[in-house]
Amino acid sequence: FPKTERVIVIQGNSELELARQSNIRDDLAPWAEKLQIEDTRALSFVEIDRKLSNPAPNTIIMGVGILQDATGEKFLPNDSYARIIKFAKAPAFVLYDTTIGTGFVGGMVTRIGGDASQLSSVGADILKGTYRPSDPVTFISNPSTAMFDWQEIKRWNANPGVLPADTVFINKTETLWSLYRGYVIVAGVTIFLLSGLIVALIYQSHRRRLAEALSRLLVEEAPDAILLQDAETRRIVDANPSAEMLLGCSRAELRNGDLIEIITAHQAQ
Repeated sequence: FPKTERVIVIQGNSELELARQSNIRDDLAPWAEKLQIEDTRALSFVEIDRKLSNPAPNTIIMGVGILQDATGEKFLPNDSYARIIKFAKAPAFVLYDTTIGTGFVGGMVTRIGGDASQLSSVGADILKGTYRPSDPVTFISNPSTAMFDWQEIKRWNANPGVLPADTVFINKTETLWSLYRGYVIVAGVTIFLLSGLIVALIYQSHRRRLAEALSRLLVEEAPDAILLQDAETRRIVDANPSAEMLLGCSRAELRNGDLIEIITAHQAQ
């Protein structure tokens, strides 16, 4: 969303959420002079609802669910996510893959399954004695994944072409082209070749008919007598007008006749 001017960071007021404030501020520092950034620490959830339902133009929403609002009211994470997306009238981005597909656009997310697998592997190594953390508190990082809901990208008229090549899309409608691209290409090439062959056959047939018509015309107009004889039966198949005049027989009489007999009869006359 290159026209973004404002960012609403969803943040609660619990001790755990307030502890994230410095990290959020540091992460957003590169954009502090370019965007208007505000958070929801000092708001009740009702006030957050109103803010999300009537955002200023070119606003995006980002963050995680709320555990506790400014009034001290507590919420379950999934309930707060559902409430956020219910009222959000701007593209909303999240940090965990488990919430994509519920109405959020997506984002550079942590894949909870991958984290769980990695942590369980580290725990097993510690129990087996093959790994010993160097510090009392050891941070184990897992790379983020670009993951987006295709339907939400289309809903907000975003451009998926600028996303990383390895982006994971969910809810992407498969097209005939994406499902059967190879078959479509083969079928298209086959149809093209067959069409070309048909055109060539039509052209050759047309040329043959023209050649036959010209040959027929030359035979009909020839001053010399021309007879067409079957090589096997030796019977006359056709004759031109000059042959009719020379032999004194009509074309009908000449057809299916024996050439030797007709010539002999003509000489006798």
